[in-house]
Amino acid sequence: MYPHYFWMKELLDDSKDKKAFSMKFILPLILLSPLIIFHMPLDIKALILMLFILFTGTMGTSVKLTRLKESNMLEKIAVTPLSPSKFMLNFVFANSLFDSLQLMVPFVLIVFISAPLVTGISWILACYIAAILGANVIGVIVALMAGSSGEVHLYSTLTVLLVGAISIPFTESISGFIRYIGDILPFKLFYDSLIVGWGIYSTKMLILAPVSAIALLGLVILLSPRLFRFH
Repeated sequence: MYPHYFWMKELLDDSKDKKAFSMKFILPLILLSPLIIFHMPLDIKALILMLFILFTGTMGTSVKLTRLKESNMLEKIAVTPLSPSKFMLNFVFANSLFDSLQLMVPFVLIVFISAPLVTGISWILACYIAAILGANVIGVIVALMAGSSGEVHLYSTLTVLLVGAISIPFTESISGFIRYIGDILPFKLFYDSLIVGWGIYSTKMLILAPVSAIALLGLVILLSPRLFRFH
């Protein structure tokens, strides 16, 4: 496998166990089915979908990267021509692509069944991809902080709670700089894209979603050499 095709290897590894692979697509559909079946306020649907994307990307990527560390796979990768930055790009791209496909069916059903779209879907798709990319990048940051599988589950949960709290649009108790950070993260902007698409809001600065996601990706690329510091 050539180094620049490492992301393909990641996808192939995810699909080896056919039963587990199928469940990764079925389970999100089951968990999100109440948003599709039942009538509820649109802002609540958008909020739950936003938090689900944040949890799935952060938890899945952090656990997977920590397992690579514990299995000494990173030590093997370190002696290949694949640089830390290229490894990080491949890893994040593969996991983001898988997550976007994994959630695509419930995402499409929720977006189109909940209410007629009053604007084009292009911004919703852009913010959807940005939110998934951002969640996976945050998962990498969690894995960089965690020293073991036990720690990574704890850190992932705390991170999701923290990022989710500052991204929730109607948390009035949070203000100032922290509120501003939440507003420019791709998760809140994905929520905004759905609300704008359904005609509840008139306009939002949705361009910040891909910008903030790319900025987060740039951060983990800068931090990527830390993955290959072995004791």
